[in-house]
Amino acid sequence: MLARRWVAPGPSDPQVIAADERGAVAIGRYGEIVALDRRGREEWTLTVAGDGEQTIDSVVLSPDVAVVPVTPGRVVAVGRNHGEVRWSTAIQDPVAVDVDFDHGSVVAVLTFGGVLDVLDSVDGSARWSTQLAFGERAGPVSVGVRSSRVVVAWGDIGGSHLQVFDALSGREVWSVVAPLFSGTPAVTSDAVVVSENLEVGGRHVSARIRRLDLATGAQVWAHSLNGPFLPHLRVAADHDIAAVVNVPGTLTALDLETGSLRWRRRTRRKQYAAAPTLVGDVIAMPTYGTGLVAVTAADGTRVRNDAPGAVQTAVTFEGSAAAGRRLYLLGGRSRGEGEVWMLSASS
Repeated sequence: MLARRWVAPGPSDPQVIAADERGAVAIGRYGEIVALDRRGREEWTLTVAGDGEQTIDSVVLSPDVAVVPVTPGRVVAVGRNHGEVRWSTAIQDPVAVDVDFDHGSVVAVLTFGGVLDVLDSVDGSARWSTQLAFGERAGPVSVGVRSSRVVVAWGDIGGSHLQVFDALSGREVWSVVAPLFSGTPAVTSDAVVVSENLEVGGRHVSARIRRLDLATGAQVWAHSLNGPFLPHLRVAADHDIAAVVNVPGTLTALDLETGSLRWRRRTRRKQYAAAPTLVGDVIAMPTYGTGLVAVTAADGTRVRNDAPGAVQTAVTFEGSAAAGRRLYLLGGRSRGEGEVWMLSASS
């Protein structure tokens, strides 16, 4: 089951949350950051946005710093131990950010205009920068850093694009294009897993999920599915399983090694905001404004979940993050008060 262990105060007007084995860091729209430990105790708070600035896009964690894009024009790194600003680097319109998960040495920042900046995580200095071939942007963008590779995804009128660079040199390693909008890819230590819409026939959208080798871009496997997949819904993947949900609410789990179907389950909820999240041996989907759906990763059996439950209206969940068997939910109430819930998965 998924059991609620604690609820703690979060930032006002909550936006995004990130978590690791140490705890969670939650961000509010106007720059308020709240850091919590594993037991829900506040470690520190800090406001990083000034007049006319907002923090609405993302936050990523390394063991040493939390990195936050501040619109309209900078990226800030905050120390995890004491909540002090380590550095602030001017970058216009940052919309996506990630930190080198394996070594913590670089920070990748993607801007609204398609500039990819890679920074030193210690002092925020520029390592390298490149202008991507953005067309008329028509979908969300993402960036991921794993195993010395920077993976950038975006959609424009030409389709969905994946472009991969060497994190140290900035050299392009490989790229692919899909004809229609794709879901946001998952990036692991050796794989990129992406859901792709391929062809529209009447009300039917043919689609697929496939695994590409992170180092070379070679296709490892592909599995045909019914779409459509929304661009902002991320595929969930770890060393063992890949999971994706389409708009009609069908959740599909595949073996990450072989691409074979493990199971398929109809959630009976159309999905416009809830991406699947892996929490230990549970797949959870915190649906926007209506609660939480959870199933086992092994066979898709429904997992008991009493709080928040499958349906609730008191709290709107703006974001979720997982660390091991812990699921962190960032919720907001009607007056803008934020709160962080921690649920743990048990057999």
